[in-house]
Amino acid sequence: MSFAAVLGLTLVLVTVIVLGITLVTYLSSLARSAYELKVEIRREMEDGLKRIEAETARQTKFARGELMAEIERCRTATNDDIERRHAEYQAAALAREALWVEQRDALATTVALLEDRLARLEHRAVGRVRAIAEAQAAAPVEAAPEPTANEAKPLALENFEKPPQTIRARVR
Repeated sequence: MSFAAVLGLTLVLVTVIVLGITLVTYLSSLARSAYELKVEIRREMEDGLKRIEAETARQTKFARGELMAEIERCRTATNDDIERRHAEYQAAALAREALWVEQRDALATTVALLEDRLARLEHRAVGRVRAIAEAQAAAPVEAAPEPTANEAKPLALENFEKPPQTIRARVR
């Protein structure tokens, strides 16, 4: 082999080795760049997920606060409505009770007046029966015709000597 051939072969070999080293260096830098890109993408994804979680937590907290405020407003409105209805029902019940008391008192007064009138009528009837009895005792006795079986005997003329049995009867 000649010197030129050895030199050519050496140059080719050196060129292949330099190209190999350059290729390996280039591929390692590409791998490193790809790894760094992967790490950066992962970091950005994690940062994005953290931001999304924080935003979701903030919105959830805000929605919870609004929901609690709405629940409190509904509770307050319901309690106010219950109190208003209770007051209305209580007022209506008191009005009905007052009306019933008034009607009861009016009926008691009417009953007392009717009892008093009945006692006076009984007293007058007893007095007239006595007056008739005294007049008949003083007058000559005529024979009264016997009542027939079909004639009714008035119940009002029986038992006039007893005082009326009502609470507010007048004393004779």
